[in-house]
Amino acid sequence: MFQSRKEYVDILQKMYEKLSSVEYEIDKVNPWFIVKIQTGFFLHFIFGGKINADKTNSDDIKKNDKFSILKYYINTARIKLKLFFKIKKLSQELNDSLAGKTLYFGSYSHNVSGKEYNPYLHPFYDKDDKGYLLYFDKKAKSNIENLLSALFEYYNYDFKYPFYRNEISNVANETITEFKRNIQKESTILHEDLIFKLNYFVTHSRAFEKFLKVLNPEKIFCYCYYSSLTNSLLYAANALKITTIEYQHSSITDTHFGYAKWKNPDEIFFHFPQIFYVWEETDKNIILNNFSGEKYIPQVEVVGNKYLSHNAEHAEKTKDDVENNILVCLQGQWIPYFLEDFILEDEKYNWYFRLHPRYPQDKEKLLALKAKITDKIFIEEANNNDLYDVFKQVSTLITSFSGTALEAEKFGKKVIIFGEEGYNSYENKIKEQKYAFIDSYSTILKCL
Repeated sequence: MFQSRKEYVDILQKMYEKLSSVEYEIDKVNPWFIVKIQTGFFLHFIFGGKINADKTNSDDIKKNDKFSILKYYINTARIKLKLFFKIKKLSQELNDSLAGKTLYFGSYSHNVSGKEYNPYLHPFYDKDDKGYLLYFDKKAKSNIENLLSALFEYYNYDFKYPFYRNEISNVANETITEFKRNIQKESTILHEDLIFKLNYFVTHSRAFEKFLKVLNPEKIFCYCYYSSLTNSLLYAANALKITTIEYQHSSITDTHFGYAKWKNPDEIFFHFPQIFYVWEETDKNIILNNFSGEKYIPQVEVVGNKYLSHNAEHAEKTKDDVENNILVCLQGQWIPYFLEDFILEDEKYNWYFRLHPRYPQDKEKLLALKAKITDKIFIEEANNNDLYDVFKQVSTLITSFSGTALEAEKFGKKVIIFGEEGYNSYENKIKEQKYAFIDSYSTILKCL
């Protein structure tokens, strides 16, 4: 449906400018930041082939659903009363327990396979004697985690909900109208997601505010600031004037919906971290250009990719006889026809294909290619091992806009980029001749 990320980000920016021109509040929260991010995720999933824009949920929200305010209040009062004393007890035990300390917040699912190590948090957490690590997707074990879990449930039942319920629905409806006007599609999936995430943000930011008031941390350290749960934490922390830091987790470009130009940063800066830790100077420039307003100007520090640098410095020597081994990192959209033709005709190289962990939609095409040249395509070796171990097996990386380009460069591998999206992402490195760029059969021959 979309030929590049730039295409759908341009549409998203146009939608956001139109929608955000109307002042709206949902329980004092400006909804348009959440709308832009969630619509951005949706468009990205369409681009990556994970969602069909025409698909609807079989259990779509019923337009005439009955909502009993009386039943809601009775049920809410019952649940809140049940949780009140548990929260009070835990709050007294944990009062000021993180005073002067940093709360590190992220996902356990992002840990390195088979290890208790998060590549975005542990490089900093391990050097911080006063830090506390909190995974939002790991079963609660400590009282701090139990408190947060109880607060989520407590605020999920909100006496104010009947008053802003219609406002949430109105925002979702206006977004879908604008979506249909720009995309010529009407998605019940996006409609449902917006209603859920808008309510989710309001209740979770309130829960985090209470949580932070109890623990009283000095700093919040996170990554992927725009993800719904992390952003509700940042929103609450910023309201309490707690220092907030985001560490870069992937390549930053003008065509990433979370890092593209914000037209009104002064109006929505509570959603942004106060400090960005980035990998390179080019990332710093993008942040300053795309997030700065007249009042809000983020502090940006170039700290490098800590996990990558450590692994590159301590990497075992690349195995012998890998000069003819090439790694292709896919991103759910397959490779250009000229590259596929080259691979089919090639008799010199061994081709290691690594599927994207979240966007494996091109697996079928990969298997079809392997069926044609079985002895030259290596799939299991490229996907069943850690990426940095795969680097030991190859001399060259070919990809589009994947962040693996930065990792391969650090490991001393030759990097070849293809596609408009790849060029837009790594234009500076291509112009500086740090990366090669291919757009035809002849340019592949020249590079290899």
